[in-house]
Amino acid sequence: MTRRWTKLLGLVLVLVAATGCQAGIPRSGQVYPGETDRSTIIDQSVVFSPDGPAKGASPEEIVRGFVLAASSATNDYAVARQFLAGNLVTAWDPHTSVVIDSGRRTWREDGDKVFMTASPVSTVDARGAMRSVRAGNPVEQLFSLVKEGGEWRVNAAPDGIVLDERTFAEVFTEHALYFLEPQTDILVPDERWFLRGAAVATRIVTELLVGPSELLSNKVTTTAFPSGTVLTASVPLGSNAARIDLSREALSADERQLRLMLSQVEASLTRVAGVTRAEISVNQTSLISGPADPSWAGRYPKILTRPLVIADGLFGEFGANQVNPIPRLNAPVIGAAPVSVVVSPDRGLALVKTAGGVEFVGNPEPIPIDTRAELIDPVLDAKGFAWSVPRNAPLELKITTAFGLSGSAKATWIDASSIKLMSISRDGTRLVVVYDRGGDTVLAAVGVVRDDNGIPTALTEPLEINVLAEAPIDLDWVDESSVALAEQAVSGGTYVTLVTIGGQSQTLTSPQGVLSLAGANASSQLRVLGVSGDVLEYRGATWQSVASRVSLLAKQG
Repeated sequence: MTRRWTKLLGLVLVLVAATGCQAGIPRSGQVYPGETDRSTIIDQSVVFSPDGPAKGASPEEIVRGFVLAASSATNDYAVARQFLAGNLVTAWDPHTSVVIDSGRRTWREDGDKVFMTASPVSTVDARGAMRSVRAGNPVEQLFSLVKEGGEWRVNAAPDGIVLDERTFAEVFTEHALYFLEPQTDILVPDERWFLRGAAVATRIVTELLVGPSELLSNKVTTTAFPSGTVLTASVPLGSNAARIDLSREALSADERQLRLMLSQVEASLTRVAGVTRAEISVNQTSLISGPADPSWAGRYPKILTRPLVIADGLFGEFGANQVNPIPRLNAPVIGAAPVSVVVSPDRGLALVKTAGGVEFVGNPEPIPIDTRAELIDPVLDAKGFAWSVPRNAPLELKITTAFGLSGSAKATWIDASSIKLMSISRDGTRLVVVYDRGGDTVLAAVGVVRDDNGIPTALTEPLEINVLAEAPIDLDWVDESSVALAEQAVSGGTYVTLVTIGGQSQTLTSPQGVLSLAGANASSQLRVLGVSGDVLEYRGATWQSVASRVSLLAKQG
């Protein structure tokens, strides 16, 4: 088999984090630079040329060849189908799922049956959504064979394909499908994994029309496309434009919907090479063409970029080697003697955790909202709701505003024995949590369902992103689709890792003695507070000091 390898453009998969019996985020091996601008990703097609079945091959050799041939999707896995017998040639469906493993497999031949045992690290479902798999749970697949023309061929095999993690990174690529936050029309990314190649634009638009994945379903997000709308043809690309021809259901869309539809399409195709705009049509008659106006749909909320800290007895922005106090918040935050601080987007309120619990400050008097013991650091969402939960009572989630309005969403991480960290996206759609489950520490995301007034009413089932190898320290969102996680290693060092909700990770060169971290608008604005009292910012591949004499690094809601 010959292979043409391509540079992964910053892709350090969560898959690479697990090898054999070890799970978690990688701590050794090659370090890849992170993505600085995802819109520049070129979806280059990788061509594999696996061999077909050899004459006189044994049952095990045939099954090994069949599994290996799944590295090539050319002509709908034509080479892999050469290993199949009878009706299975057309009945076998490689598109139902992908099992990603370390590549270390065991084989057992028993007459006309072959058993393959793999140790999965992740799976990708039929819609391209990735989910982490708990380490130490090997999966056995059975293949039955018959002889055709004197040669062994597979006549019973599970649907889907099995790829080792490196091959998967070569033939699949991550794309974000964009749906809408129901109250604000902010574009929300839904990370998926699709085969590289010329057909990826068609696959993206097809899945966009089907709707969001489980994480963003159940009214977490919505779509501007009228119900029942489907593609009527593949998506041709030319002159930097993608031409989207839809069924007649699209004719029911009003002008506002058309604008949002175009915004969703163009945002979803930004990682496809050469696509900068789109045109939507019905029966080849144009309804709207791009590029979409940026005002038609909102993008992920931005925050002010200077770090918010407590230093020199003041609370505010650190700049020019001094703290510039926030007038409304300085005195009440300092007076609360906080353990953690989250500041509202308008900087009118701060949510603080103190020795006595969680409270809002910034009004004439503090507003206590949770006085239970052993609370983890609370989070503040874009709608003004504070989320708090005791460490050893992970299901007892409390959601409330400074004005007494309460949410009714119940924790869905029902198998958790304790909870350590949580952080909510600034668009209010996704909550990331770190909790203990049996002997594992799990990083997972859940979608936040809200009513028409923005009140949280439910959470979707957890999407497991990773099983952590080290002890978590702190967590915060970095941008619209990734979080930063600080961990304490058993060896004593500390690590900072960027993790996307879609399932890839990048371990940064990390300073020692990290106490906490805070995100801003990009990985280049990620900050950590060290034991020395310095705030360090990640720039390129190094950490540079941007503040000193700091006792607390605040987060921004």
